[in-house]
Amino acid sequence: MGFGFGGASVASKLVDDFFKVVANKTGAMVCEGDEGQTVQFDPVTILSLISTIGPILINFVKKCRRIDNDQEVQRSVSEHNSDAKLSSKQRNAGASKILAECRRLRGEERRKAKKTGLPADVGRYQIDTPAALRIVDHGIGTFTTLPAAKATAIVAACKE
Repeated sequence: MGFGFGGASVASKLVDDFFKVVANKTGAMVCEGDEGQTVQFDPVTILSLISTIGPILINFVKKCRRIDNDQEVQRSVSEHNSDAKLSSKQRNAGASKILAECRRLRGEERRKAKKTGLPADVGRYQIDTPAALRIVDHGIGTFTTLPAAKATAIVAACKE
């Protein structure tokens, strides 16, 4: 499953592999949707969601840290996550970004459905705060344990 980040096949493969690892570590989830309905996600659905929001989150981490050098992002994320207060702030900010993007995507899906007359497929974007935090946790954990060269390549690919 390729998501075509950065145009370079090696870079996009690194990003694809990273997203697959995060999705598999996250595993299946049950969330509460907008109207209180239960929505269930399997790793394949999570991978689809992460592929949509992943580059946004990686760039968010980079911008949050105000780092100009891609090679410093991984070190910065590791340092911030070794401090409980900063880690909590970063986790909550990342989860907020995921939830905001999912709201935007649900709205986009509903607008598209209005135009076409087909039902809106918003279920894949119905994640709640605990699920968003779980994705963030696994994303940060996976990112900080990558070899430095891979982490740098992933950030560079997601910036393009």
